[in-house]
Amino acid sequence: MPLQPTLKQNYPNPFNSATTITLYVPQTMTARLEIFNVLGQTVAVLVDEPLGRGVHEFAWGGTFEGGRPAPSGIYFYRLSGDGFKAVKKMVVLK
Repeated sequence: MPLQPTLKQNYPNPFNSATTITLYVPQTMTARLEIFNVLGQTVAVLVDEPLGRGVHEFAWGGTFEGGRPAPSGIYFYRLSGDGFKAVKKMVVLK
């Protein structure tokens, strides 16, 4: 297992109705997993709390906070916490 947190590519990608984001944390860490648009605006926060060691999966249904559907386009997701940051790109196709 890796010695630092790992953020995997979401699947499926591109996606229509939902996608899964997988990450690995080597030890308990306070993690924030957020989705933002090309303007850098946060559109959803999937987790913002301590995560225990291991593999974690989070689903995103392609909606903004409040439940409004996200339009087609490019979005980014970022894992941050305890001095770690990683960003990946995904595509929503409606």
